[in-house]
Amino acid sequence: MKSLTRSDDDQPAPTAAKEPEFNAQIDMRKPELKKGMKFPNSKVFREALREYAIKKPVDIKFKLNEKKKISVYCINEYGWRCYASQLSRELIFQIKKFNPECTCPRSFKHSQVTSSYVAKKFMQEFDKNPNWKVVGVQHHVKQALEIDISYSQVYRAKRKATDLITRDAQLQYEKLRAYAEMIRVNDKGSRIILQIEMEDENAQPKFKRIYIKYNAQKVSFLGGCRPIIGLDGCHLKGRFGGQILSTIAKDANDNIFPVAFAVVEQENKDS
Repeated sequence: MKSLTRSDDDQPAPTAAKEPEFNAQIDMRKPELKKGMKFPNSKVFREALREYAIKKPVDIKFKLNEKKKISVYCINEYGWRCYASQLSRELIFQIKKFNPECTCPRSFKHSQVTSSYVAKKFMQEFDKNPNWKVVGVQHHVKQALEIDISYSQVYRAKRKATDLITRDAQLQYEKLRAYAEMIRVNDKGSRIILQIEMEDENAQPKFKRIYIKYNAQKVSFLGGCRPIIGLDGCHLKGRFGGQILSTIAKDANDNIFPVAFAVVEQENKDS
């Protein structure tokens, strides 16, 4: 006997000719959801769903949020609905059911505009302006998204943005050892010294100093500069501080020529 009820997965999918594909690099700026639309995976679908809901705007809640099935409703359940699931034996997610109509009144609050979303969305602005005032952040978010966020959300967003920015910079330090080895192997005549420090034998190594003199600098100094050098240093105003020390000379045209440089924790007798 055949069942008289049908689930969302039993709904016939549109024909192949009517199945648009979501391009994350292009369409994420202003997502448009359609029945039958395919997404590379569930992560991309969730990101597109959030951007769509914020820009629509329609506040949403998840009735089903599983690895292979996602069912979302308007927070007041006034018509808007979207259901998507993973295609059999594929990572591709496809919208199986979609009702774009919503009769909810306009609101300047949105459950999807979280502190994590604000931190990631405006990370460049947080990076350029580390002393960004709370009122300034609130005004910027309202101008960009037409959404109000609270003081506590701003504080959490600033902390999370700082963590994201700092983590990116920390990952660059991890590449210094490979960079030093690449110079040693591929640029004969160059000299590079990398110093690290460890609190104990089980701790992660921590960057301390680096000295670099490229072979081209050595050859050019010996062949075209006056045999006089100058020493100078300046503070680094990044998140990790330190100082850059440089050795300079003058070429035949009286232009400044860099001979070598070092990044140290501070300018002292040891460094």
